[in-house]
Amino acid sequence: MSPTAGDVTVRGVVADGTDVGRTRVTLLAEDDPAVLWSSFIKNGTQASNGAGAAFPKVAAHGAVSVTSSVPAGGNATLSIIFAWHFPNRDFTHTVLGNMYTELWPSSGAVAAELGTEAKLKDVITDINTHHQVIAHRDNPTPVWLKDMLINQWSHFHMLMWYKDGRMREYEAWSCDDVDSVHNDYQRHLLYLWAYPEFEYNKMDAWSSFAQDADGHVWESLG
Repeated sequence: MSPTAGDVTVRGVVADGTDVGRTRVTLLAEDDPAVLWSSFIKNGTQASNGAGAAFPKVAAHGAVSVTSSVPAGGNATLSIIFAWHFPNRDFTHTVLGNMYTELWPSSGAVAAELGTEAKLKDVITDINTHHQVIAHRDNPTPVWLKDMLINQWSHFHMLMWYKDGRMREYEAWSCDDVDSVHNDYQRHLLYLWAYPEFEYNKMDAWSSFAQDADGHVWESLG
């Protein structure tokens, strides 16, 4: 952890109703990664540092494992959460920050909120609902349309949401234009569905500081 970097958390989750006597969560955090590997090689899991299911000490490297003995015909749900919290997104030596830092104070807080079976089920339901609309195998939409919808989402992982609430998007991996006006509306329908506030945000920028006196719009973080 540092003011300039941030922190990450790994956490094991035991589902509600699981036989806790058969399931064990172990955690280990060490500055030397060799300690983590040697523990796993020796025990087939991470040796517990005595913290039980609580957060272990802060160190450069961490590991978590969830083990369970499942009887014949039985069921068990084992989950591991990986959460991150990097507050200081930088752009040309200007700290713009990330919006999620306004929602959670640390990666530990994120992991704690997600660390329940009910919350994880909600996340999975959201993902499956999205897939049902886009390209589920039972979706009667023509294959060519499914293909187009899936590939239009390929750039979505580059969406930036700054601490002050602004959203911005790079044109592509190979193009560093931001909110490129000349091609942005090839994909605006997806944003109107998933993040409608993004479209309002861009229109506000393009009609104010991002628009020059002759009417053209700058492609800039501004």
